[in-house]
Amino acid sequence: PEPPPKEVAKPEPKLPKPEAPKIVEKPKVDLKRAKQDQDAALKRIEALQKIQNMVKNKPAEQPAAPAQPVKGNAVSPGDALKGLSRMEHATYLSTIKTKVKSQWNLPGWMATANLSARIRLYVDSSGNVVKKAITKSSGNEEYDARAIGAVEAASPLPAPPSSLTSILAVDGIEIELVPD
Repeated sequence: PEPPPKEVAKPEPKLPKPEAPKIVEKPKVDLKRAKQDQDAALKRIEALQKIQNMVKNKPAEQPAAPAQPVKGNAVSPGDALKGLSRMEHATYLSTIKTKVKSQWNLPGWMATANLSARIRLYVDSSGNVVKKAITKSSGNEEYDARAIGAVEAASPLPAPPSSLTSILAVDGIEIELVPD
């Protein structure tokens, strides 16, 4: 009889070495700043609670006092331009006024009248007037027509600075035409 076959030892599969866990650094928290923010939030909540209590406890029989006008309640005709943009805007406005005024011709009787008209111009990046509208009429149709005519005669206007192109296309620029 033949001897039984010898079992061959199978090599054990090699497993990849486990990687060392990566240490993730936690962002550092500025405890002092967090405490300040928390205190400020608590103060705001307390102030709101005081206001709510005052409203709840207000006697119903008292007639409400007429609202007093508060200084600053009027809408400001201001803009959001700051610094150099504001200077560029003022310079460009002056340039436009000069060019339009060079085309502004009034008969003698109109030149001595106390009239004025405001026109809002929407200008593209090349200086072309895309749209124009009278925002404050003089009350005299001929005067207003001559104001629009002066704008049309002055077109195209000088190209605006690149920082103002989007403002002039969206919000426009307003000029006032008054007799000299």
